[in-house]
Amino acid sequence: MDKAIKKGVKWLFGISLGFILLLAIAGIILPETFKSLGTWGDFFGGVANPLLTFLTFIAVLVTVWLQHEELGLSRKELSRSADALERQIESLHKQNFENTFFQMLSIHNDIVNSIDLASSGKPNQYGRDCFSTFYTRLTKLFRDEEKRKQLLSTTCFPELIRISGEIISQSSDTITDIYSGLFYS
Repeated sequence: MDKAIKKGVKWLFGISLGFILLLAIAGIILPETFKSLGTWGDFFGGVANPLLTFLTFIAVLVTVWLQHEELGLSRKELSRSADALERQIESLHKQNFENTFFQMLSIHNDIVNSIDLASSGKPNQYGRDCFSTFYTRLTKLFRDEEKRKQLLSTTCFPELIRISGEIISQSSDTITDIYSGLFYS
């Protein structure tokens, strides 16, 4: 509580206590005066009671209205928080996608750089340089007229797998390990 409110409550309590003590002392000293004040007390209680009840009812209505206003403000704030959370989730999904994508690119580059091709009588090839040799070997196999007609006349996927297997078998063990799961899984 605020210091001013605490101070005001203490003063109100002190004044009320003093008034009650003053009435008690006056009742002991002047009992006849208090007997005649009975009818006046009934009148005052009869008028003040409905008035205080009405003021209490108005206070309850004001309290309900203030709570309604606060609830409306809370709903707006909650809506803004939900929107911010939604934007944060979208950003997180985008960030996860980008992270996964770049991780996959990194793995792809590691795989490509780890390829080595040892051919008899030729210098070893590493990384991306191996793909030109793979392309040359594939075109040699595909240029064979009989194999090409067979591929074009039938479903070519099984034949491509067979040709790929031949290329892989001519290559080093590294390429076999990397690509065998792709073609034979």
